[in-house]
Amino acid sequence: MADVWDWVGEAMQGFIDRRDRPRYEMGRLFYAGMENVRQDPEKAVALFEAAKVASMHLEEKWWTILCDHWRCQVLLEKTRDIAAAAKLANELIAEATGDKASAGLPQLICLHDDRAGAMLSMDPLGYADEIAADCTVIETKGAELTSCQHCSRATRIGVSLCKNDLDAVEPAALQGIKQCAADRASHYLPIYYCALCMVAVRRKDWTGLAHWARSGELFYGKMGSESSNIELLMWNAVAILKQSGGELARHAYKKARNAGKSAGYKLTHNFYDALATFHEEDGNPKLALASLKMQLDNTSGAPYLEANTRLERIRLLKASGLPFDDDLVQLNSAAGLLRDPSQITDRLNSILNGS
Repeated sequence: MADVWDWVGEAMQGFIDRRDRPRYEMGRLFYAGMENVRQDPEKAVALFEAAKVASMHLEEKWWTILCDHWRCQVLLEKTRDIAAAAKLANELIAEATGDKASAGLPQLICLHDDRAGAMLSMDPLGYADEIAADCTVIETKGAELTSCQHCSRATRIGVSLCKNDLDAVEPAALQGIKQCAADRASHYLPIYYCALCMVAVRRKDWTGLAHWARSGELFYGKMGSESSNIELLMWNAVAILKQSGGELARHAYKKARNAGKSAGYKLTHNFYDALATFHEEDGNPKLALASLKMQLDNTSGAPYLEANTRLERIRLLKASGLPFDDDLVQLNSAAGLLRDPSQITDRLNSILNGS
């Protein structure tokens, strides 16, 4: 089996062939949940929960874990309730680990991906060892599953970005793109292109940003995660602003903003980085600050993300001669939840000292 979705499709076909209506209805509920993930995440969760109840009644443990995994995914990627996702993933892994009947099920790998993804938002440097351990589980137990290798690589890239280890991010992302071409897993491409955009922005390589972000125009509405594609559209607007500006930049900006407003769910944290970057580079710090305020809505249960957003707001407020006492209080509160607050306080001191 090259991918978990092969198993899902084969299982559903088996239910149809055997005229197993109860199991078919269970699968139908799951598929209905998947159809609602993008536009109505809360409805999707309700459908996944209904499918889970049916799977438990039918003693279909594989489907139970599948439904749980997608409940975590919606919390992580759509409603952005990171704390709830982490709690759920931890509980599910503990429960499955203690259940002999569940121990050998491949879908358990996805729960480790869910937990690693939550820790990546909560405290990626503090939980670096735990994230690496989950990635090892994914890579080892999912060695023959294409999607598992992409998920683990994306998580490791995320940690490297948090460490600002750009020399590690770039080859890993390029390797991912190469693998997508080899195994036809093109829907993972936007994740790698987003990572390369982040590398280009941090290096202030606007030509490189234009190269990678332009892919958003190709991918949006056609392949991959819609949220990643919308992020690429906004980075593309930044690249056009830096290279040519004018109406071309305004047009690209409006396209990205309209795509974001019509998404139906919360966007990626980095989308708001791109939005704030656009406004700052366009000479409008007030709109950049407003963008970062919107970004704070994506940090529930994720003190690392909140602290970094507060740092950016303090930097802009200080540069604009505006008070930042409230952000400073909230920053210290978020940093206090990290295993090593110095990663934030050192950067804060650099901002306050103007270095």
